[in-house]
Formats: sequence, C-alpha cells, structure tokens
Amino acid sequence: ATPTVRAGKGNGELRFVAVGDTGKGGKGQLDVAHAIDAHCKQYGCDFVLLLGDNFYETGVSSVEDSLFRTRFEEPYAALSMPFYAVLGNHDYGANGAGLDFWRATFQVQYTSRSTKWRIPAEYYHFEKPVGTAALSAQFIGLDTQMILLGRAAVQRTDTSAWIRQSTAKWKIAFGHHPYSSNGPHGNAGEYNGIPLFGNTVKRFFDETICGKVDFYFAGHDHTLQYLDGGCAGTSFFVSGAGSAPTHNTTKNRTFYQSAELGFLYGVLLDDELSVSAVDASSKINYSRTYRKQQQEQQHE
Repeated sequence: ATPTVRAGKGNGELRFVAVGDTGKGGKGQLDVAHAIDAHCKQYGCDFVLLLGDNFYETGVSSVEDSLFRTRFEEPYAALSMPFYAVLGNHDYGANGAGLDFWRATFQVQYTSRSTKWRIPAEYYHFEKPVGTAALSAQFIGLDTQMILLGRAAVQRTDTSAWIRQSTAKWKIAFGHHPYSSNGPHGNAGEYNGIPLFGNTVKRFFDETICGKVDFYFAGHDHTLQYLDGGCAGTSFFVSGAGSAPTHNTTKNRTFYQSAELGFLYGVLLDDELSVSAVDASSKINYSRTYRKQQQEQQHE
C-alpha cells in the first residue's frame, strides 16, 4: 500500500524537502528536480534544505560561475521557494578533498544574486513558525567540512549558544557529513573504513548536537536512509540521492533505506514530524511519523 503522506496545505504545517549531493548535473539531477516539483505541487512546500556538494567536482570558482545557472537555477526553475544550503567537501574544492577554503565564499556571496539561494554564512540558523499555537522550529545549518578538518571551535561555541538560547519547540540540524550511515562513506569516526577518520565530526555531534536537537539531516552518501537509533534521542536521516545514487550496506540498523534517486519530504506539525521518502518518479516509497510528546515513532 502507498504510505500515507500528510498534505501540508494549511493548518500550520511547515513543509520542506531535504536533498543533497545534487550538483552532478545531468539527467539524474533533472529527474529528482522534476519529482520535487511534482510533489510540491501536490502536497505543498515551504522551503528546501540543500545538504551540500551543491557543485561537483570542485565547487565554484567565482560568484559568476556558470554552474550556478546550469546546476541550480535551471534545474530548479519551476521551484520558487527558498533553498537553504550548506557546504559539502566538494564545494570546498580540491576535487572533494575540501581544502580550497576560498571557494565557499562564492556560494555565500551568491545569496545576494539569487531569488531563492540561501547561504547567509558558512554555518547559520533560522526559525520558522509551525503549528497552531504560535510555536516555532529552529533549523541549524552546519559546516561539516570545517568540523571534519578540525577548524570549528567558533562554530561549536556558536551552535551551542543558538540551541541553548532558542525557545523553539523543534530543533533540526542539517549538514553534509552524516553521524552514521550505511553508504560507502560510513559512520563518523571511521569514514571510508579508516579508523578515526571523521572523529572530529563524531566528537562535535556527541558534545554539541546529540540530545540537544530532535533531528539531523545529512547527505554525503548518495542514498536515502532513516537510521534506527541516534544519539541521546536525536534521530538521523541521510538524503544524498539528489543526482547520482551509490549503494547501501547493512552495518547500521535502519527503518528504511534505498539506493534509488530521490529525496525526503518533511511535514512538521505541533507535536510530530512526518518524513516521506520519494523517488525520482514521484512515487512515495515510505513514510514515518516521529512524535514529540510521547517520544514514540510509528511508520505509516
């Protein structure tokens, strides 16, 4: 049976798409873009969380780079909502090693050139109203490449302060690198099967994110995953199938995983978040509801 998807048109729902690793271009990116458009026309969308690796293979070289047009503006021309983006390792250049720090500046600067591109800084936060009782949701965009490279002392301080000072009922973080993943990159602390690789990411999450936010959406691995088990109550998703899929393993327990192209769609209400997995043909393959009050989870 087709999973139930809560149509988010009205009644205070906050509706968003989470998709990453879109920047390959080509048919895969266009297919997912068309599926997002079709889904948003049917169910409604308020914004997109763009989860990094926005421009392969090595980011953009200036604010005038044609990749902004060919791999963002043109593929998503039918979508008028804001795209809140974060930076991935490929956005920092060096063919994915992520060492050309200057490249990030151009994606930040492009915010003032585009009607819908949003990266106000390398890491940032914003809040949106949700529900029927003047509640709000806080979204925190992380720069996980700088976390990976151990250049995130100020980011850690700022992120902790934002979370601590916010009165939002819901707190949702999003970034490029996952805390845990069944894709080829794997878990933080052992990325790519290398002991201690990504340990800076694991430590940042253990100290700053775990138990302090409700959900974390990541990309990096080009699959869709609902991880079964998080850290101290934080639930994890991977949504990196925005232009070119890879594959999954079974190392971590998941409620659902897929190696097909697609994206995740969230509908946030007063007391629950419903997350649906949608493939490039616009088919809804899975939906799961996470409840705030009862701390219970059910899939539909």
